[in-house]
Amino acid sequence: MPAVNFKTSVLDLVGDFSDDNALNDFLTASAREVIAILPPPVLLQNSSSENWIVATGFHSVDNKKILEVIRQGYACKQIPQGKATEAADTNSIFLASARDPVFYLKAGRAYILPTPTGSDGDSVLILIPQPTVITTTTAIANFPDNAEYAVVLGASAKALQRMASDVRDEVNKTNGDIAQFNTFVTTDEEFELGSVQSQLLQTQIQRFQGYMGQHKTLFELYQAELQRLSQTQ
Repeated sequence: MPAVNFKTSVLDLVGDFSDDNALNDFLTASAREVIAILPPPVLLQNSSSENWIVATGFHSVDNKKILEVIRQGYACKQIPQGKATEAADTNSIFLASARDPVFYLKAGRAYILPTPTGSDGDSVLILIPQPTVITTTTAIANFPDNAEYAVVLGASAKALQRMASDVRDEVNKTNGDIAQFNTFVTTDEEFELGSVQSQLLQTQIQRFQGYMGQHKTLFELYQAELQRLSQTQ
């Protein structure tokens, strides 16, 4: 992507959209949808590592996607939280060991068994932070450069859907005939312009259909881009 912010890239596709808070939500949601479909090798190429702090006994993983947990050189296998007790039970055949460690998640935290000892950093977590994207962002950290345009497409499709919804709300607020609006939108039926109100309604229908047509095009491009990215290595 060119070195412009995400809002500029979205407006190039949708025209005017002034609600920056909504656009922040659309950008963030789309970026996280992209993260969800990227193959593990791609995620690992863009990952970061965080050291385990021994004194804490756990590691906060809120808004982070865990790729690997390594305890003093040995990969940890993830287990359900409900298996944690037996993994710590010295009388259990499922007891975790230094050479066969495990980790589990509980309330936004990661726990390793056996609990790491030694120095901070002997154990690490390899992860991807769940991105938060705002309108002024020009690049997303820990995110493939070639996936950023998918975020623009996803946010643009969401913005157009919101714009179409705003037109429908506008019909209600201006005492328009919402039943007639829905009829013409769903049937594409022609009607006579018998009043100023009818002319306004026709304008609103045309705007709605225009936004939805653009939404369909960009949504299909977004889905195609997600499909492409899901097959990259």
